Amino acid sequence: MVRIARVAVPTVLLAALAGAPVGADESCSCPQPVEHATKELGRHQSGFAGTVAKIEGEAEAPRVTFDVARVYKGPRRKTLTLASSGASACGVGFEAGREYLVFADGAVEALATDRCAGTRTLAQAGLSVRQLDLHAGYGSRPLRIPAE
Repeated sequence: MVRIARVAVPTVLLAALAGAPVGADESCSCPQPVEHATKELGRHQSGFAGTVAKIEGEAEAPRVTFDVARVYKGPRRKTLTLASSGASACGVGFEAGREYLVFADGAVEALATDRCAGTRTLAQAGLSVRQLDLHAGYGSRPLRIPAE
């Protein structure tokens, strides 16, 4: 069974079509997005790419555990858990088994993100991942970007 954490299908579809971060809607107001992924990375304590391994807890405050594929900044671990995916209006709708580019803040035990942080599916983040791979020295071994 695929478990989805706080996401509405129409919202995700519209966000994907508009190129907006996952879970975008009108009730959350975010600052203007930065032009380059390395600038976004500089605004946060942690940045990584990974696959959602499990989602636990309440629908409004799920704990989302990732199998980490690549760390661009922050704790270098094989798995990382987000203690929060944002307030209900700005929360990221994570789906088990999907790959994401995640920008987060907080201590390792309390990493948190929201959609204003630039967190989105890996398929939506192709250019950002390429920029981060080059910046981090992975240019000759780029991360595989899945098709949408």
